[in-house]
Amino acid sequence: MARKSRRNNNIIEKKQEMMTPEIITGPQLETGVYARLSVEKDNEETIQTQIEMLHQYVEEHGEYHLVDTYVDNGYTGTDFDRPGFIRMMEDVRTGKIQCIIVKDLSRFGRNFIETGYYIETIFPCLNVRLISINDEFDSSREEDRNSIVMPVKNMINEMYAKDASKKRVLAFEMQSKRGDATIARSIYGYTVDKKENQLKVNPETAPIVRVIFRWYQMGRGTGAIVKRLKMLDIMTPHAYKATHELDMAIPDTDRWTGDRVKTILVNQAYIGTTIYGKRKRAKYRNMPEHHTDPKDWVIHENTHESIIARSDFDEVQRIWNRAREKYKESVERGLARQRDIVDSFPQKVKCMECGMTMTYMRYTNFGQSHGIRKGFYYCKEYDGKPGYCRQKVHEDLLKITVMDQIHNMIQAMCDRKVLLEKMKEGSYDKGELVSLRVRIQNMQFKLMKAEETSATLYENFATGLLDEQEYQMLREHYTEEKEKLETGIREAQTRKRVVEKSIEEFLEVEKNLEKYLDERSFNQKMIDELVEKIYVSSKGMIEIQMKCSDVFQKITEILE
Repeated sequence: MARKSRRNNNIIEKKQEMMTPEIITGPQLETGVYARLSVEKDNEETIQTQIEMLHQYVEEHGEYHLVDTYVDNGYTGTDFDRPGFIRMMEDVRTGKIQCIIVKDLSRFGRNFIETGYYIETIFPCLNVRLISINDEFDSSREEDRNSIVMPVKNMINEMYAKDASKKRVLAFEMQSKRGDATIARSIYGYTVDKKENQLKVNPETAPIVRVIFRWYQMGRGTGAIVKRLKMLDIMTPHAYKATHELDMAIPDTDRWTGDRVKTILVNQAYIGTTIYGKRKRAKYRNMPEHHTDPKDWVIHENTHESIIARSDFDEVQRIWNRAREKYKESVERGLARQRDIVDSFPQKVKCMECGMTMTYMRYTNFGQSHGIRKGFYYCKEYDGKPGYCRQKVHEDLLKITVMDQIHNMIQAMCDRKVLLEKMKEGSYDKGELVSLRVRIQNMQFKLMKAEETSATLYENFATGLLDEQEYQMLREHYTEEKEKLETGIREAQTRKRVVEKSIEEFLEVEKNLEKYLDERSFNQKMIDELVEKIYVSSKGMIEIQMKCSDVFQKITEILE
């Protein structure tokens, strides 16, 4: 993607200063004009021509008030990721502009689907007007919005863009095979002779390339080479290009790295070889830029003067490949060691102070003839305060503590099982289930007595024992009492069913755990089944949260 021309801003500012808007009696639309070219041009139609045409249109139509000019010079129309367009849409969303004017719809965009979506959906929702001068299109006119011409034009614009992209890609591929493709940019150690379309040795940076190769041949690794380059205050390839070719500032984050040194060490350009097709991108195929397979590269040898002798380059590649194989072997050995390390409490150990998951680490005691692996957990969180987090707990201590807690929990569950079975049989006179049974019986008895009394009220009224006022008052009283008792019975029976279900769940869990009652040694299966979280305090406290703790808590409440 080409860089945005700096001269555009001067043209826009100068043009806007020269504009003298007409005196308008009616309200004016806050308007932005948008200009775009795919490639920066110094002749034929320039971006300035578009800007002047758009400004003149605004001057000639008094209903518009020019707010800003948005420019994308050197940006394709096949997508909408353009800085000028993005800034314009932000002003649309904030209400800064209510109208957009373009030279033609192809300047707005060449993507058929997205262009149509903006015209038909987004702009109407935002109450924004779009005007295309050459297409004589105005989205405020219903006949223009409903016309079939606009979708056809958008489709043609997209097909044109895809066809142009395809031709450019195919032309470059043909030029690459012939070896006469245009050299787009320089390589560190070379400059580009645009007249001869050839790389020329750069006397300022070529010596740096040679010394990097020499250091590597002498056994210095990429890390050591980076340190030397930094110590000598040598510019990185990016910094050199920015200051000597592009007139740009050097980013603060720009540094020599091992990867940059590696890029130089494996680049065949330094032995006079040109390679085309290392990376490809074809927008007409919706193919983003990507690395290609080396078998698909187009290679031309002796295309320019070499900086490194082929024998030296080949030796560096042998050294590099040996180092890479050693690195792979060390990584595989490390992975093998990692596979031997088993975290008994994965993601379960938490810091009680900060709530962070504690990190599992291994260390080896080589005091014996063979290493004895030990594990521990520690909290990485640290805010600079002495004693804040950073505590650690040994894996063996956790294993012992957790197994003891599990054993105590199973023992308590077995004890409660006996009480629950007695409660179910009715031989235990405490607990919520017993209380509910008694409560339901009492309410049912009261309901029966209330119904009997209510049934005799009319008879007493008919025989004169009750007058009408007493009769009405007692009937309402007993009606309310029966409703209250019926509601109480329903609620108690519902609660009774919940309690009975909780007891059944508890007995089922206890049945599955009872077989572990005499288990004292560490059992990973039990840990995985029962332990939810383990909280560790810097003061040495260890709190274990069991997966069945809610069932256990319910039963404890029921028994109490």
